[in-house]
Amino acid sequence: TRTRNLAQALVKAGYHALAIEVRGHGQTERRYPDKGFTFGILESVELMRVDEWLRSQAHIERTGLMGFCWGANMAMTAAWVDGATRDDPSIGPDLRRFIPPRSREAHFAAGVMAFSPALHFEYLIDQLDKRYSPLSDPLIYGVQWAIKARMERKGYEPPDRKSTRLNSS
Repeated sequence: TRTRNLAQALVKAGYHALAIEVRGHGQTERRYPDKGFTFGILESVELMRVDEWLRSQAHIERTGLMGFCWGANMAMTAAWVDGATRDDPSIGPDLRRFIPPRSREAHFAAGVMAFSPALHFEYLIDQLDKRYSPLSDPLIYGVQWAIKARMERKGYEPPDRKSTRLNSS
């Protein structure tokens, strides 16, 4: 709702706006069940492709990007990936194949805005390896529960059956 309302306000103010549903969510998940959510890795590359498509339209000069909550993290990650090279030490070898060659022209030239990002999200992701209860850490437990529910709905095997990650409710 926030995204739609903001997009409508931008259009009313005379801007073009495109609201994108994140891969692995809502109707996108239903239509493309094989395209899972990757916490911003592949979504960043996809956002850069959307930027390129938009700029290929005659009436679009430049684009910007904004996001809320985890979408804010994805917006910041997309801006970072746009400036990164495949040999960046922050990009592990398993992810390098997904990172496109650096573009000659920067994406999102109108800027990137991030509202209410999940701060220290790399810490949050690292914490998912440990089992939490709703009382010990409600936030991390909620993320674990959501990931577990998604994995079960999609029929995924747990990443490591010996691990406590997502193997308890």
